[in-house]
Amino acid sequence: MQFPFPPNYRRTQSARRPRGFVLIVFLVCLAVAAALIVGTARIALTSHKAAQTAAWSVQARWLAESGVERAAAKLAADAAYAGETWTVSAAELGGQEGGAVRIEVKLVAGEEKRRTIRVEADFPEDPLHYARQEKEIVWESGE
Repeated sequence: MQFPFPPNYRRTQSARRPRGFVLIVFLVCLAVAAALIVGTARIALTSHKAAQTAAWSVQARWLAESGVERAAAKLAADAAYAGETWTVSAAELGGQEGGAVRIEVKLVAGEEKRRTIRVEADFPEDPLHYARQEKEIVWESGE
């Protein structure tokens, strides 16, 4: 008796998968892995930028405080001091980036011994990416 199909026909048909199945599974796994890597990298980059911005903000706050102290010292020495733009180098700050502090001093209306000190500090000194802190106080001479 002769079979119309080869003897191994059933075995090969039942064990056989469509062509390219393994390739499709591999590509899907690769796409999932790539999406996870990209997502993790984005989260890490966002966290790094947030930490950097927070550090810049703290440094700018200290520069603003220093600007107020500088203005008070200069006013104590010279009542005509009107302010300045103070550039603080990276070496002075002990880091890789410097900052800029703008100090403005104005008379308080009707009070000769009082001055308004307004300070604006930027760190780092970069036109696009920086943190800015502002501080304003009323200073009174001890004379």
